[in-house]
Amino acid sequence: MRRRRDGRYVIRLDASATTGTGPLTFNWAVNTPLALILNPSSATPDIQLGANGDYIFTVTATDKNGVSTSANVVVRYVGP
Repeated sequence: MRRRRDGRYVIRLDASATTGTGPLTFNWAVNTPLALILNPSSATPDIQLGANGDYIFTVTATDKNGVSTSANVVVRYVGP
């Protein structure tokens, strides 16, 4: 986690180890509007969390043949 100049904390998620017939495309989503995904089509998006709690992020990776797979990650945020 790193702190930006505006005081917000940013976390980087990483799905770059996903395998498939490249190139891969990525799409990230989150279960609440209290979180912001800054670059949702990246394998390694930065996220900002708005309040303490559990956030469920889902990434879907699609390969050049249209084969997709999804995975969830839970981030528990307890503010500084």
